[in-house]
Amino acid sequence: MLVLAIMSLVIVVVISGLHFAWAAKIWWPIADEKQLVRTVAGFPNVDRMPPTAASLFVALALCCVALLLLAEILQPAPHKMVSFALLGAGLVFLGRGVIGFTPFWWRITPEQPFRTLDLKYFSPLCVALGATIVMTALT
Repeated sequence: MLVLAIMSLVIVVVISGLHFAWAAKIWWPIADEKQLVRTVAGFPNVDRMPPTAASLFVALALCCVALLLLAEILQPAPHKMVSFALLGAGLVFLGRGVIGFTPFWWRITPEQPFRTLDLKYFSPLCVALGATIVMTALT
């Protein structure tokens, strides 16, 4: 379980870093903003990345999740509030992952290549992170 928790921590930090880059208007891994939006968001008629504040909020929220994971990893018996907050974060990841497999989500995010990437990578990653985070919080 420790290895999975550490892997989740690293993945969450990397995803947070991406959101910090986007908040700074650094379009990576795709330099073209319009193509990046179609790749990472998938909503129709959207050709600009979210505002700086939105990307910054997500990046900071992911940093909080990383800190909670770190606290769980480093402390054999963390405070109950740490575990409770981590449980909530895990459920959010699980929710995002599960919704990605629903026709509802497919209708509101039809843009390619997001639609394909979401089914193959983004949603499964969210489910895996969510499950690992929930298990970490409960053990």
